[in-house]
Amino acid sequence: MFRHVSLIVLSTAVYGLALGWWRSVEMALYVAAKLPVVFVGSTLVVSVFAWMAGLVVGAGLRYREVLGLVFAAMASASRLLLALVPVILFFIISAAPTSGTREELRFAHAALLATHIAVFAAAGV
Repeated sequence: MFRHVSLIVLSTAVYGLALGWWRSVEMALYVAAKLPVVFVGSTLVVSVFAWMAGLVVGAGLRYREVLGLVFAAMASASRLLLALVPVILFFIISAAPTSGTREELRFAHAALLATHIAVFAAAGV
């Protein structure tokens, strides 16, 4: 399970660097620190609910087994996020303006946000 957690932390930190890079170095470092916490924290919360659902349906799994399965699934999604970092960097380099009107910057931010949401959704599926 330690391998899964370290893979999640490393992958989401690298993705976080790419996610915040277009704004500033400080934002990239902030997101690189925040995203692993969000992923590991949500994995812990989901594992509790999955364990309780398993108790209700009589799956017979202990919490540690459910935790390992949920971390394995999140590690797979994190591995996909890591693989998609070059795609995200391509979008940032080609589509993110550093200057422009307020509306242009707002549109660029919305477009990059939609791209990141699509990448997270694809990794989750």
